[in-house]
Amino acid sequence: MTDGICMISPIRRSMDSPESPDLLMSAYDFVKLAHAGVGAIALLSFWTAGLSRKGGKLHIASGRAYLILMALIAVSSLPLIVRRFAEDGFTVGLFFVHLLTLVSLACYVGWRAIRDKRDWRRFSGMTYRTLGWTILATGTATAVLGLMRGNGIFVAFGVLGVILWRNMLKFTRNGPEAPNWWKVQHYRAMIGNGIATHIAFLLIGLPRLLPNINGAALNYAGWLLPLAIGLGTQYVLDRRHTPRRPADQAAQKEHLQNYPQTSPSDNQPSPLPR
Repeated sequence: MTDGICMISPIRRSMDSPESPDLLMSAYDFVKLAHAGVGAIALLSFWTAGLSRKGGKLHIASGRAYLILMALIAVSSLPLIVRRFAEDGFTVGLFFVHLLTLVSLACYVGWRAIRDKRDWRRFSGMTYRTLGWTILATGTATAVLGLMRGNGIFVAFGVLGVILWRNMLKFTRNGPEAPNWWKVQHYRAMIGNGIATHIAFLLIGLPRLLPNINGAALNYAGWLLPLAIGLGTQYVLDRRHTPRRPADQAAQKEHLQNYPQTSPSDNQPSPLPR
């Protein structure tokens, strides 16, 4: 890791035991290869869901597949994160723990927003709150360490975590502002997962396809460009789907009071498995 630039260091092949390297490296390489392969399929699923008709069979199937693939990516990242702690130290390891927490939150919200669309209290239950406080802890630590090391990437993603926690706390305390809160929560979560997927592609997949363009500029662009595009897309969608004026918010709140707060029954179709 160099100051100001978050680089994934090469795998160190030197081990203490003369017999263990091949076994350990083959296991690590297998996990890393599987992680990258699932990520490539997830990228395809993301755009299939994003470009298909919302609520249609293709959108539901590809979206479901995407969330499952993202869950597999999160699980397969655990040994990779352990490796980062061992090779690059606590600060880099913590940064990747923070990224894993962000992805886990996005997967959970993207799934539960659909399942609990008629019960926001159930949606914002213990798991939601636990993820929120975890995001606050990892985000604050990442931002502070980023400031200490002069790493703008760490600071950006750390501050993002703190902002997410603030929004989650507001939601759990005040409730939703409009009946379509579940749709807003869903597309925000999927945009968050999309940011993670495209970061992985730009930092891992693209340099393998076009090795001549690898370098510090691509590294910064790989981290910050998907983040900027994702947040910009969310801003545009929020202007379309969320109330912007106090009068609109009050009207939506009044309407929401009459909105049924029950979870979908077993007979109601759901785009996601229970």
